[in-house]
Amino acid sequence: MVDGAVLEWLGHLGVPGLFDGRHRFELTATPAGTRLVQSESFSGLLVRPLRGFLDGGTLAGFRAMNDALRGEVLARRS
Repeated sequence: MVDGAVLEWLGHLGVPGLFDGRHRFELTATPAGTRLVQSESFSGLLVRPLRGFLDGGTLAGFRAMNDALRGEVLARRS
């Protein structure tokens, strides 16, 4: 692994500037293995009206994905 490797993309809901989401995965080597930092930032006209959904649904989705990935990694270590 290349230290500080990043996978990032920008998605749009229809027209750019209406509702955009930049999703990022950053991998960093640590003495214990690899650290994954997942983040997403939103911009556009619909961000404020959708804030409640973003704070709840998006965070829950991040946690579910992180838990599934952690389980997969631990299963492969066994």
